[in-house]
Amino acid sequence: MEVLLLMLGITIVALVIFYDYKVEEKIKQERESLDKLLFESTMVRKELVGLLNQINVASSNLVNTRLAVESYENEEQNLKDDFSPAKEKAEKPVETIEAVETVETIKEVVAQKYRSGYSIEQISKELNLGKGEVELYIKFWQKERNIQ
Repeated sequence: MEVLLLMLGITIVALVIFYDYKVEEKIKQERESLDKLLFESTMVRKELVGLLNQINVASSNLVNTRLAVESYENEEQNLKDDFSPAKEKAEKPVETIEAVETVETIKEVVAQKYRSGYSIEQISKELNLGKGEVELYIKFWQKERNIQ
């Protein structure tokens, strides 16, 4: 009987050792599986961080583009306002270069304004002519009249 008990004890010890080995093997497999999942989740996290950075850059670029477009639209509207026909008509004097048909008529208008006491700058602005052009018309007028 003692032999049977001894054999039973040895069998139990062997079963415990075998079971322990199997449990440790299973734990090792689970640990490897968890390590693999941890590595994969770390890689996914890095990819997500990269994508978020790209989204932030794209968002920033979009905001900058929107601001640039708004600035362009504001500038375009300002230019339209500055050069709108209504404003142009309101700001233009009655006599403009468009109303004058010939060089002789331009010369006469310049001379008439010059005789009335307008400065070269004033004539230039009112008739939309360059200052040099106004001076040239005045010189031609003076030469024709022998005025110095």
